Amino acid sequence: SPTVAVNVSPGEHLSAHPITRNTMHNQLTALHAQTPRRPAHKAWFDEPNWANHHWFDTHARNAIAKATSRAGHRPDNPRPGKVVASLNFGFWRYLTGPRYEQSFWMNRTGSSGLC
Repeated sequence: SPTVAVNVSPGEHLSAHPITRNTMHNQLTALHAQTPRRPAHKAWFDEPNWANHHWFDTHARNAIAKATSRAGHRPDNPRPGKVVASLNFGFWRYLTGPRYEQSFWMNRTGSSGLC
């Protein structure tokens, strides 16, 4: 299989491919929408209890907090698109690991929710 090299300068932000990132965000949004008694104006990354329930570890929660801050996202100034774009490549790559396969990416029939 071919190898792809990516040159990134120190401090440069490497982001996930927008189509992949947005597809993953849409899946997380759909899962969050199924949560009973969730506030309609909250995104999946706005609710620590939902994130904890879905096993986001400290590293993932810290990445979400940094992206939220970087994007200037606040309850009085929601900026979900900027938060999603601010989450780095490592965050999205981490969500493709086996830890999240059943909770995020497989639907009840056992097929991928991304298709």
